[in-house]
Amino acid sequence: MNERSGIILVAGATGNQGGAALRHLLANGWKVRALTRNPDSKSALELRNLGAELIRGDFDDRASLKQALDGIYGVFMPSIQVNLAVTPEIEVRYGKAIVEASKDAGVRHFVYSSENGATHPDGFGYLQSKQQIENRIRELGIPATILRHAFFLDLFEGPMPSLMWSSLSKSLGQNRSIQVIALDDVGAFAALVFNDPKRFIGQEIEIAGDEVSPNQISQTYRHVKGTDLKPTWIPYWLLTRMGEFGKFIQHLSVQESLADIASLRALYPDLKNLEDGLRAAKPMSAPSAPGKSK
Repeated sequence: MNERSGIILVAGATGNQGGAALRHLLANGWKVRALTRNPDSKSALELRNLGAELIRGDFDDRASLKQALDGIYGVFMPSIQVNLAVTPEIEVRYGKAIVEASKDAGVRHFVYSSENGATHPDGFGYLQSKQQIENRIRELGIPATILRHAFFLDLFEGPMPSLMWSSLSKSLGQNRSIQVIALDDVGAFAALVFNDPKRFIGQEIEIAGDEVSPNQISQTYRHVKGTDLKPTWIPYWLLTRMGEFGKFIQHLSVQESLADIASLRALYPDLKNLEDGLRAAKPMSAPSAPGKSK
């Protein structure tokens, strides 16, 4: 593919969504600058080997963000997986720092990967933080596209399948459905909207690759992995009291199916369904606490 004009800065490039976006952007011919707190880390050096330019930056250091944004056309910013190390307040501080620095730098296309439910967070802190970041993007009038992703299928890879299975099955029951998406497809949609700014600047798009019940997930997981999903030993009442993760679990029961999957697949024919997403899933890394390099 021909090289595209301009450089895309990918924030959180060594993380889950940032890494997916970076790979798809490179595959689509974009020059990519990877923002990382530690350019010497193994994960950062792997990105350099793919063809990305590495630059050191920290959202608590506005001078480093200004330097990272010098000469940048577009920015991809992923939402943060809120956990014990990263609170909603930290996510808001991180997000607003990047958004405001991008406004100052005159970025021409800002793509933010938010989350399903961010428009109506209903007291859930991990969604309220994303709503605040979305609001700041609108307040500043940045040319932007907001993508709101569904439940990550990659949460069924690595050490978490039993935990997520218990959470989903208890929250939804066996037959209620939930929209899901493969992490890789978040990166694919990021590249897709950067490729066509006239079409997508100003758009807010719910993205998902399939809508399935816990029972369908269980059956497909057995087919793909050759093993059963088993409930965790942790009781549901305790899961729902595990800080922001517990709130995430509680929200599953009221999460709306907002994505028009048929239209998304027409837009991106390689969009993965449940089976394809489980086959492509890779273990997700947890975000590190501010000031700690991965």
